[in-house]
Amino acid sequence: MAVLFIDLDRFKPINDSLGHATGDEVLRAIAGRLTTLLPADDTVARLAGDEFVVIGESLTTPDAAVRFAERLVTTLSHPIRTQMGTVVHEVSVGASVGVAFADGGAALTAEDLLRDADVAMYRAKQRGRGRVEVFDEALRIAVESRLETQNDLRHAIDDGQIRAFYQPIVDCTSGAVVGFEALARWEHPVRGLLAPSAFIDVAEETGLIVPLGARMLALACAQTAQWRDERRDRAHLRMAVNVSGTQFTHPSFVPTVAAVLAETRLDPDVLWLEITETSIMADAKAAAETLGAIRALGAHLAIDDFGTGYSSLTYLRRFPVESLKIDRSFVAGIGRNREDEAIVDMILSLARALGLHVVAEGVETPEQLAHLQRLGCTLVQGFHFGRPMPPDQVWNFLGEPAVRAAG
Repeated sequence: MAVLFIDLDRFKPINDSLGHATGDEVLRAIAGRLTTLLPADDTVARLAGDEFVVIGESLTTPDAAVRFAERLVTTLSHPIRTQMGTVVHEVSVGASVGVAFADGGAALTAEDLLRDADVAMYRAKQRGRGRVEVFDEALRIAVESRLETQNDLRHAIDDGQIRAFYQPIVDCTSGAVVGFEALARWEHPVRGLLAPSAFIDVAEETGLIVPLGARMLALACAQTAQWRDERRDRAHLRMAVNVSGTQFTHPSFVPTVAAVLAETRLDPDVLWLEITETSIMADAKAAAETLGAIRALGAHLAIDDFGTGYSSLTYLRRFPVESLKIDRSFVAGIGRNREDEAIVDMILSLARALGLHVVAEGVETPEQLAHLQRLGCTLVQGFHFGRPMPPDQVWNFLGEPAVRAAG
């Protein structure tokens, strides 16, 4: 038999824009289509929200389960007409489906099958939605590895295995290093030094990003305070710290920032918190209150990965944001892609009009630097100037010229 875990795509915007009554009508239409497709011996149920489950006792081979799941995806992608009073809407949702198959060869409980189908559905979402994924041995190993990473990370935060590395931010007109961005590394006792790509996704999914983010903030602020004491001539150096969306919306965020500033006695004027567009725009009203509270503490705010989200320029003008960071994907295309260069030029013009600073991240070549200078960008960071480094290498780095010839 097979279990199919079905999660609707693009359903939330229907509830948000057309209302829950229309959303309920769409759910009823989806349920009707599922019931019509299903053989008599099989069962379909709405599990929660926009999630449905099919128990396919007639689906006795993996191929049969996949073919049926693909039919479901096709059928559920067809537009749905809804009517509330005299108003008619045509909406499209689609679905992602995960399949778990029981062949009698292993002792699987109902909970096991449901969990495995859910995991496969999540992979379908990750790979682009509107598709079918099957839970297999490779995915089982990946899930077990992810669970191990999750458990190890929980201990790592408490045991001091999280390290802060620092990448320079450079004024490319003068060549001076104006600050650093703190980037997380994990000193794993078995796997060695791990980059964020090995654990940030797990931290986000499990909520561990909140204590991890707090730990990074404390490390960066304490290190900056120490540097300011050691080198008064470098007291102007700014410190940028990333803030995840989960961390930003957590009730502990503002109190944590306030507590860290108090404990480290760091001048808040040198702290820059970098928050993504999508984090801010998820709830603009709540974001405005949180951003205002951070500015009231004296810290500064930057929008990270600017250009990849969906910022409203109206809100951008109203938020107490002082800096935009141009996403590395646009910087990578400068000199090769006219569209990317036009976007960078537009962001720089927008920033000048609004009186905002701009930092271009991901600068890796002299050609990219030269194009950015020609467009009027002054603050940059990337491998061209320096890779993220442990704190004991920073003073040696500062003794070297930061800006290399642009060619």
